[in-house]
Amino acid sequence: MNYLLPIEEKGYKYQRLIGTGGIGSGILFNLDGDHTMGRNESRSGELTPFRDYCKLHIISHYPTVLLGQGKKGFQTYPIGHVGDDDAGAVLVQEMKAVGIDTSGVSVIQGKPTLFSVCFQYPDKSGGNITTSNSAAELVSEEDIDAFCAGMPVNGANEMILSVPEVPLAPRIRILEQGRKRGSFNIASFLSGEAAGFVAEGRIKLVDLLAINIDEAAAITGGAKGLASAEIALRCARQLMEDNPKIMLIVTCGAEGSYTWHQGRLEYSPTFAKPEDVVSTAGAGDAFLGGVIAGLLCGLPLTKGISDDTFGKTPLGSAVELGTLVSNLKVTSPDTIYHELDANMLIEACHIMDMKLSDAFETMFGYK
Repeated sequence: MNYLLPIEEKGYKYQRLIGTGGIGSGILFNLDGDHTMGRNESRSGELTPFRDYCKLHIISHYPTVLLGQGKKGFQTYPIGHVGDDDAGAVLVQEMKAVGIDTSGVSVIQGKPTLFSVCFQYPDKSGGNITTSNSAAELVSEEDIDAFCAGMPVNGANEMILSVPEVPLAPRIRILEQGRKRGSFNIASFLSGEAAGFVAEGRIKLVDLLAINIDEAAAITGGAKGLASAEIALRCARQLMEDNPKIMLIVTCGAEGSYTWHQGRLEYSPTFAKPEDVVSTAGAGDAFLGGVIAGLLCGLPLTKGISDDTFGKTPLGSAVELGTLVSNLKVTSPDTIYHELDANMLIEACHIMDMKLSDAFETMFGYK
């Protein structure tokens, strides 16, 4: 099967995904030494041939590919800028090749395409440094308004995605547009943006917030000595003060993820074996892309039970689909696993002898 099927006969739950965030490329260094990089430290590292991409491109890639490359009643529309350079041209062509509609991606003269230098420690953890003077920095609120003006007014069958690597103002504007249009709003932000975003009440614009454990700790004001579950729970409760219906996903690397939904915190473990992990770069974005694909197909966000091992009970949630995608992604050196498709997900479940819910079986074409 080349794509995931909708669970309901009427089709996918949403027909389009409109998002703004980073579109760019980069390089990856495998650092020598496992200690955390110091402020004034110079460190040697191996420059790898692996391909790096930025957030909006990574996240939007997976639902587009998994749902049939924009040909099965669903379409992805990124809003962003690239530079008038070879890197920008290649990125736009790669997005078009998998079925992403690039009509909202503009080429900016005199500015470079967004570029990121990623670094990875021997234990496969790591981070990145991203350019702040790229074409992506010129994405504006006017760009968001102009694109949305060309879309159908009713956004009830539409997802909005707001992610970093473009300025915060247009990311907020696309959420405001989503609220006005009746869309399902998904957002993430960086640790340094967390306190201000929440303090200014912007969380009211969000239906699903997807962040990592460090970003959750930034919202709560500190997490010294707290377990990940407690951080996620405190974060959810704080966000509920402004948005009682907020859905929250907190990813915790190899530990797994915690999801707050309908008054309950649910844990979902990972399953990738350490010896199979090639690179964790892009895993969190792949996770969110998989979650979005699951929601588009009609899966519930959570399944109502926390498993201590992945697949202990039948797979049935969008979070578990996201876990499948991210745990397969870490076996690839690139931040986008281009070979990953619906058939690979089905094969992985077969190899691991996973039990599937009726919804998963329908999505996989077994029914």
